[in-house]
Amino acid sequence: MTRCGTDHLGNLQLLCSNCNRVKGNRGQDYLIAKQTA
Repeated sequence: MTRCGTDHLGNLQLLCSNCNRVKGNRGQDYLIAKQTA
């Protein structure tokens, strides 16, 4: 929600604390690319 996203259920992601820290305020694409690299 740091990028003016909504708190709508479809916009939320359940992440462990490590994944949440890696993702930060970047989009989901960044996290997926980071995990597959």
